[in-house]
Amino acid sequence: MAISKSVPRCIAVLAMTAILVGCATTGGYFSPMASLDAAELDTAAANGVAADLVTQLEQHVGAGTGTIALMSDQSTFALALEQHLRERGYAVDPEAQGADAIPLAFTLDTGDGLVLARLSTSTVELTRFYAVSDGGVAPSSPVSVLHRENESGASSEFV
Repeated sequence: MAISKSVPRCIAVLAMTAILVGCATTGGYFSPMASLDAAELDTAAANGVAADLVTQLEQHVGAGTGTIALMSDQSTFALALEQHLRERGYAVDPEAQGADAIPLAFTLDTGDGLVLARLSTSTVELTRFYAVSDGGVAPSSPVSVLHRENESGASSEFV
């Protein structure tokens, strides 16, 4: 029974990874203006997802390494993400530009009872599924990490 439940999740994670890698190898579609919270999470769930993703982001871009240019849509998740970024030492300024600016976009969506969360910068993209319940939020997949090494290639890993 446990194996039969994990197979669809594994297939979903692999499918998302294939999609992300495909986009990266054709030039990608990263845009720091493309933040979208279609999942419309409540405050507790938004905080749980944001805290986890910021911890993952910190592992790949370093803590407080630059100013995050976050284009906020003022959704619950956007506010939670900004709060957790600041708590981890990042400056957040939607108008930041220059070499120290780290443009950051996010997407949250739902499907099959799970929330798909994605954080994208110009050099790394993090994707993870979460199960949301009345008791809170819990990761339901490993983190898919897409590194954009340069304009002609990318690499992927699961964490």
